[in-house]
Amino acid sequence: MIPLVILISVIIFLLAIYYPPVRYVFEFDPLSALDWFICMGLAFQVFWIEIYKYF
Repeated sequence: MIPLVILISVIIFLLAIYYPPVRYVFEFDPLSALDWFICMGLAFQVFWIEIYKYF
């Protein structure tokens, strides 16, 4: 059940950023590759901190 919820959330997120009719409603701009790398880098830092706390 949880993977399904995560998948649906990711699809909604991507639609809101990249599908023009939805993007204009929320007034979002598409993310560049650099923006994605920054977001993923910060997310992995938080991920490793959580793994460290778990063990």
